[in-house]
Amino acid sequence: MSIRNYFTAALFCLLALCFTVQAQEDKQLKLSDAKTFDEVVAYINQESDKFSFDDRNALYIARAAALFAASDRLLEIAQNDGEKRPAYAFKLQAFQYQMQAKVEGTEQKMEALLNELAASEIADFRHLVPSYRFNLFRLKAESAEVSPENYEKFMTDLKPWVNNTDIPLVAITNIGQSIADKNKVPIEQFVKELSGFVRSADALSDAEKDKRMMTLDGILRLATVGNDPKLYGKTLDDKDFDWEKLRGKYVLIKFTATWCGPCQMQIPGMLETYEKYHDKGFEIISVYMWQREPDPVATVKEYVGKKELPWIILSEELSKRAKHPEFGTYYGIRGVPTFVLVDKEGKMMMPITHGDNWKAKLAEVFK
Repeated sequence: MSIRNYFTAALFCLLALCFTVQAQEDKQLKLSDAKTFDEVVAYINQESDKFSFDDRNALYIARAAALFAASDRLLEIAQNDGEKRPAYAFKLQAFQYQMQAKVEGTEQKMEALLNELAASEIADFRHLVPSYRFNLFRLKAESAEVSPENYEKFMTDLKPWVNNTDIPLVAITNIGQSIADKNKVPIEQFVKELSGFVRSADALSDAEKDKRMMTLDGILRLATVGNDPKLYGKTLDDKDFDWEKLRGKYVLIKFTATWCGPCQMQIPGMLETYEKYHDKGFEIISVYMWQREPDPVATVKEYVGKKELPWIILSEELSKRAKHPEFGTYYGIRGVPTFVLVDKEGKMMMPITHGDNWKAKLAEVFK
């Protein structure tokens, strides 16, 4: 489950799909009858069931239409400025869908709304602007043709965002690596230039610069085959993990989370592989990170026990309590699941992956 498109995916998923208000099965909701935010969200849920994924442009346009209608209705029934904020968020998300469908004139309309919100006296409205301006920048960059000139322009336009404290580094590195990959720019070159942006960002504190530089070092470390990932952490029994003790074994590291659906789907295949190769010198380490529960350690313990996972488990929560850097910061992890496969010397055997292609590499080793 990737955290890529950090801002763009959030609204439709969170509000339209995850914020469930069950409609009566035998009755179609009418938006004109909606009197509350929950009823408007229920309407979006209803409409989303009608969307077809066969034609992606048609899907984006249908989503945009539903969100525009929902936005207009929310503005009609809103009792205060706080209730208007999600209405504008819906509208901005709708513009993003239209841009993905390449609807003419959308960029100008979105810019106009962002300018209106930026000039508002309402702080909640102004707070919407930075993330959606960044999304607009991202969408334009993704649609640009591949060329040295366009890549140079992209990097020039990216620099001010590094100096914007409202935009997390993960959002910047996600789009940056994507555009660099598309333009066949080596990751080392991209990270070096981005590091220069971080060092010269006057809006960032020294502590924030150090944190961002750590993340960029992690991205570079995991981007290069032959590097040592330098795994650290605390096990579930709160013991220090010793990476060096695993020399002489092939090791699969999985950055994961209990709430990650794709991560769970991969467990049967991991168990099968573990049973097949463990006695031949193979180990697995699951690194649980980004847990959102009140007691993340208890959640992971319960999950690991239920799944009967026989391999090494590391807890980001226990590592944080020991004042270690967060895994996402130290390794530049962009999403879960992320796999790192290393050899007997602790060196990466292949680029990081989010799928199961590490299995083929292991089959070669143990054939």
